[in-house]
Amino acid sequence: MKQLFATTLMAGASLFAIQPAQAQGAPASAQAGEASADADAETIVVTGSRVITNGNNSPTPITMVTTEALTQAKPTTVFEALLEQPLIAAARGGKTAGSTGQGGNNNSAAVLNLRGLGATRGLVLLDGHRVPPQNLDGTVDLNQIPQMLLQRVDLQTGGSSAVYGSDAITGVVNFIIDRKFNGLKLNTQVGISQYADEPTVNIGGAWGKELFDGRGHFEASLDYRYDAGLFRTDRDYVQKLGAPGWTLQGNGCPGGTGSANCAPYFITNTAVDSLGTFGGKINQITGQPAASINGVSVYGLDFTQNGAATPFVNGSSVGFGTNQLGGGGGWNNEQVTLATPQKFLQAFGRFDFDVSDNVHFYVMGFYDRIKQYSSFLNLRANGASASSALAQGFRLTPDNAFLPDNIAAAMKGAGVTAFNLGKYFSAAQAPVSSTSYTNQNFYVDAGFEGKLADWNWNVSYVGTRVSQANRSNQTWSTARLFAALDTVKVNGTPTCWVLTQAQYAANFAGCVPLNPFGPTSASQAAIDYVRQPTYYEGITSTYDFSGAITGSPFETWAGPVKMALSGEYRKIGYELRSDAPPANISALDCNALGLLPSRTSCVQQSATNIGTTGTYANGTAARSPVSQNVAEGAIEVDVPLLKDVPLAQDVHINAAARYADYNSKGNVIAGTPYTTAKFHATTWKVGLDWHVNDMITIRATRSKDFRAPNLSELYTPGRSQGLTTGTDFLTNSVVGTGGYTLTQQIGGNPNLKPEVGNTTTAGIVFKPSPRFSLAVDAYFIRIKDAIVFVDGSLVQFQNACYDSGGTSPYCALQVRPGGFSRTPANQASTNAATLFFTNAPINAATLRTSGFDVEMNYKTDIGGHALGLRFLGTYQPTLRTLQPSAVTTDAAGVSVPKVRLQGMINYNVSDEFRIDWTTRWRSKLANVDPLLGLQTAPGSLYVDPVTYSNVNFSYKPKPSLELFFNVQNVFNQKPPPYAPQVTGAPGSLSVGFYPSDDAIGRYFILGARMKL
Repeated sequence: MKQLFATTLMAGASLFAIQPAQAQGAPASAQAGEASADADAETIVVTGSRVITNGNNSPTPITMVTTEALTQAKPTTVFEALLEQPLIAAARGGKTAGSTGQGGNNNSAAVLNLRGLGATRGLVLLDGHRVPPQNLDGTVDLNQIPQMLLQRVDLQTGGSSAVYGSDAITGVVNFIIDRKFNGLKLNTQVGISQYADEPTVNIGGAWGKELFDGRGHFEASLDYRYDAGLFRTDRDYVQKLGAPGWTLQGNGCPGGTGSANCAPYFITNTAVDSLGTFGGKINQITGQPAASINGVSVYGLDFTQNGAATPFVNGSSVGFGTNQLGGGGGWNNEQVTLATPQKFLQAFGRFDFDVSDNVHFYVMGFYDRIKQYSSFLNLRANGASASSALAQGFRLTPDNAFLPDNIAAAMKGAGVTAFNLGKYFSAAQAPVSSTSYTNQNFYVDAGFEGKLADWNWNVSYVGTRVSQANRSNQTWSTARLFAALDTVKVNGTPTCWVLTQAQYAANFAGCVPLNPFGPTSASQAAIDYVRQPTYYEGITSTYDFSGAITGSPFETWAGPVKMALSGEYRKIGYELRSDAPPANISALDCNALGLLPSRTSCVQQSATNIGTTGTYANGTAARSPVSQNVAEGAIEVDVPLLKDVPLAQDVHINAAARYADYNSKGNVIAGTPYTTAKFHATTWKVGLDWHVNDMITIRATRSKDFRAPNLSELYTPGRSQGLTTGTDFLTNSVVGTGGYTLTQQIGGNPNLKPEVGNTTTAGIVFKPSPRFSLAVDAYFIRIKDAIVFVDGSLVQFQNACYDSGGTSPYCALQVRPGGFSRTPANQASTNAATLFFTNAPINAATLRTSGFDVEMNYKTDIGGHALGLRFLGTYQPTLRTLQPSAVTTDAAGVSVPKVRLQGMINYNVSDEFRIDWTTRWRSKLANVDPLLGLQTAPGSLYVDPVTYSNVNFSYKPKPSLELFFNVQNVFNQKPPPYAPQVTGAPGSLSVGFYPSDDAIGRYFILGARMKL
């Protein structure tokens, strides 16, 4: 009934839309970017152009949303409110935090994603100036944007590289500051969920005043937010939100229905790993003899209690990998982050002054300090695979000091010299892997604006320094872990074996024996010994100088021609300081340390084996400084063609072109000489704005845009790892047989070139009266030379290289001195001693998407009080990735809902009381991309559509004071089970629901706003 009510309300709201957003105090149609006829057009900041000063004349679709409208709907952060906009899809941050990979990226950052095409393909601006990235991967954390003095947010969805430069392929998100705020405003609010968890607190204030008889102005704000966050184990999800542990099992029958080992994909919340448990399961190592106790094999014994083993309880096979349904298996991410714990403090200030009648100076800046925390998964070691040369678990020996005597005796009597313990360290025994982030952002924007005759000019400087100090809390020293696990009894006392060997003892002074046999068997002292928290600080700095001049060089019969010339020079630098060892670059010398491969899981590095890395999880090595210099020049013109003729009240052509030159310097492999990567890009844009009459406007754009490879893609520090499975398809050598191992190097690619986007938009705006407007815009985006990470060891890319005889770009993803052609000599030679594959970004894909956006706005009066309705909708039927020698995939309807809708209603019940209602809806999703042609069990392919609603009640006892009560997820809608193919087995489980769905449940916010 609740769902029906919400859906009905959405349908009603879809007939209209809310009162248009306010642009500098003038009514503006949210998507058309309109300004009222009596507004001062010169004060309107039109995103997407340097020469258009009236939003009515923008050929590019712009969705304008006031901060007031966002906070009325969702008074949390501007980022979280924007996540409900249909234009945003597959954004990162807020609900679900990801892991921190090599390079120290903060995947808990608040990162928007226009149309699901990737966060780095959309540009973030603050008052029209580029906001530099916080992460090495080029993404911008929107939590840094000052909110107390934010006036509105513009979402411009056409390509804009010709106007703003790189990254504006999918559009621009422009945060506009209220530059003329006067007075004092305060905000305070608290929030808590229906289940009395995830508390939040917001306190903020802003002040502004005119100075020097109106020639100057100063404003400042301070904002503090605390969010306790939420983890999966904080609740009984089965009772409150439905079990989130949904995974996709089976193999999809890649050989077709009826093929051998065919197991159609299906979703379940009972799948567990059959090779590892929280207590530890004894698994047999290939080649070791059988052993039993009273006829019961020791292999398969599970330590369900500390020091006490019982036969492992098998579940039912799922026909894929090592997983099973039910039974005694382990689970490896008890405490995944559902809402990121965070605290942030924002301080903002702006001063401007009229130096003369024609010269204006301004300076603004902000400081942010943001603390965030993310937990990921339990440390684990599963059972060794029979085909693996590297043990995927903890190799132990029968003389282990903590192994029960009867099991040890049975093993020794049978001649067992080693076994493997499939083991998960639960949160009750050892904290799950987690990372704490402390980000400090310094931002300064200063410049002059002036008028010279009939021309306007401006020059500006933006300087930033971002420090992202990360602490990988549960990084474990691999060496210490193996040493602590390898124990023997000395005079009846458990002792690390290495301490009994004089030649090794000095390597592990203070070693604390670790007991792995049981759910909570390990002592805290042992856990503390093997933990090796690593600290690393990523520092990003930007220096950006820009200038522009605009004016009208001449007029035509239809009006003045407007022109803008602009130039920009910026430098971005990045470095990563770390106290971690060069993880994944220098392997452990097992034999020299005393971590003998016969007794431990340590694998000695050799010519054919990469060996074991120094840290077990999340260690990030240092990154020496790398940099990118950019010089750009651009021109934009707006030419009126017709005016006040039949069927052409006003017709304009807007055109822009830009040339950019990039120079990047750095290296991928530590210690190697720096190289320079140079490339350039030319972009352009042409737009038509055709006012047929007062009611109808037709608009269209065509643009060529680009995205330059960022410092992460060019220079992510290289690291090497050994692959436990794989085949060399030139020599048909299989990993784990004949001593053959497969080595892989992961890192950046300094030979990348820019991505190129081609965007077409076409739309119509219908406004029969000042109270109603309708805008419909279609879009077509094609991105070629798209940068994607490609694993050169995969069969399709190996064969593409060999079939080409070495000419395929995929050949750059492996090193094989003997060449790549399929000659008998090559195929007979293993080349194992020097062969390795690369997993790196290359310009290999083409992205295509299309669809249309709809926006309707309506305002009226009921009973003498204002009623506003607004509807936003996006239909995106396709989002395809095409890559040579790879299967074409379509994210539309899989990771991006094809239909995303939002309806809003606000009604002033009286002069003091107002109600705001917001409902959003997404269409169904598929767990498996239908284009892959894989088999899915009935009921497991599609994820149900879902509706979420918010309501806000505000009361003004007097004009200067507003009290509000907000309810998020009014109907406490549970997130439908979602287990896309990428999550696969429990070992890579996400959280079992779509990230933009609500996992918090009904949430209450109570607050007050004051403005004096």
